Amino acid sequence: MAKSADEAKANASKKKLTYGGSPKDTSVNFGTNKFNLTTAQKNELNRMAAKINKTGVSRVTVRGHADSRGGVDNMALSKNRAKAAADYLKSKIKNPDVKFVITAASIKEPIGSNKTVKGMSSNRRVDIILPKPRIKTGGAPLAVGKGKGPFGGSADKQFG
Repeated sequence: MAKSADEAKANASKKKLTYGGSPKDTSVNFGTNKFNLTTAQKNELNRMAAKINKTGVSRVTVRGHADSRGGVDNMALSKNRAKAAADYLKSKIKNPDVKFVITAASIKEPIGSNKTVKGMSSNRRVDIILPKPRIKTGGAPLAVGKGKGPFGGSADKQFG
């Protein structure tokens, strides 16, 4: 049975978006109550460092997360995860002027259910976020010559 457009919109609005919908470039997952980096995590961070070196970005955001299990300070754990990933990335980046923003979300931005083992595993992570490239327009005019502009009327009158 097909869903109505209203049902589809309602379900889409229920989905959580990480940091206001800003996409992450990669994530590194951690074990329960762990923040030390494994070989697999270092390999993923090496891939990210190569991308940073190639693109020449000047800012990298590293955001730590945790699942909702008790027994530890999840905010401190999130910060330690982010710091471990950032320190490793810094050691692999060629440009010493790259700025790192290290933040921690603790349990506030889950991407999986904290009621399942799989969901908790996906929430124990560090997200690496690079700035999106800016589009250069080159200063070309929007309308050239005579004729109709996009809203009717003369393009010359609308744009100068």
